[in-house]
Amino acid sequence: MDFNDGYGNDVKKWNERANKIIKKLSSKKVVIFCGAGISRSNAMAVTILVKLGMDKEAAINMIRKKVPIAQMDQDLLALF
Repeated sequence: MDFNDGYGNDVKKWNERANKIIKKLSSKKVVIFCGAGISRSNAMAVTILVKLGMDKEAAINMIRKKVPIAQMDQDLLALF
């Protein structure tokens, strides 16, 4: 699934993309990546985990453990 990362701070488009990814998930494994793999993909992963019911801080901590170079995009995390 392609993701146009030019959404910037457009919360509606960001959430729409997260919802589309969640619908495709069911019980499948998913790989989320962006050009650098440092902030946008990690912020999307956190968004999806939160939408699935995980506490935001727990989701951030989980991603940081799995992706040590993660530097969460604070503008994107502030959207939810």
